[in-house]
Order: sequence, then structure tokens, then C-alpha cells
Amino acid sequence: MSQQLSTEQEVVDYLTASSAFIEKSAAEEQRRSAQDKRAAEMIPQAVDALVQNGFAREQQREKLAKVLTDPARVLEVLIETATFNKEASGAQVLGSPAPASEKRASSLTDPRVGARRGDNSPYRESDMALFKHFPNLVNVG
Repeated sequence: MSQQLSTEQEVVDYLTASSAFIEKSAAEEQRRSAQDKRAAEMIPQAVDALVQNGFAREQQREKLAKVLTDPARVLEVLIETATFNKEASGAQVLGSPAPASEKRASSLTDPRVGARRGDNSPYRESDMALFKHFPNLVNVG
């Protein structure tokens, strides 16, 4: 009798655990389905943004939309876009030091704010940076 009771208890425990597993699986499936639906709705917006910002051509819209349905390919596109953007703009991470090749005014050698460059130029470093981007402002040799 004891053996039969323990077997019945094991069956009840098994059914309880199975029920909990099925409920968790259904909740996970529902979450994934909602996530997939949201991602599918966002694909046209992502394609538009990539085309409008010059990361893809107008003729590549359909191919790009197909690529964006695969999560691994989405990450590849993201990596390529980030790499391209950084290379194209020469962007630096905020808070990183300036490249060694850029000449900067040093507060260590001259405590005055807005100090002139050391080569007797009438222009400050900030002026030179401005003139580099707008050469028509002044003729700097």
C-alpha cells in the first residue's frame, strides 16, 4: 500500500511539474511572439533610416529588409554601420584624449586662458581649428 501511495504521489508531482513547465513555455512563446512582431513592424523604419542617412542605396531596400529579419545579420549590419560611421567621421569617444598629432595649447606652459600659439602667430589654437574648417574666413599660411 505504501508503494502504491508513493507511486501515486510521484505521478501527481510529475503532473504538477509538467503543468508548470507548460505554463512557462507558453509564456515564453508569447513573449517571443510579441518580440518578433515588434521587430517585424520596425524593419521598414530601420530600412528608411539606413537609406536616408546614406548607409544603403535606394535599390537595396528589399534586400536590406530581408537581411533585417535575421537577428544575427542585424548585429552584423549594426557593426558594419558603426565601423563605417566612425571611420567616415573620424569620431572619438567622449572623454578620450586628443590624438598626439594634433597641436594643442598647453596650460602647463602658459597659464593664460586663450594663449597664443608658440610660433608668434596672432591666432589662437581655437582660431586655427575654425580656419581649418572655414578657409574663406582668413588666409592662414
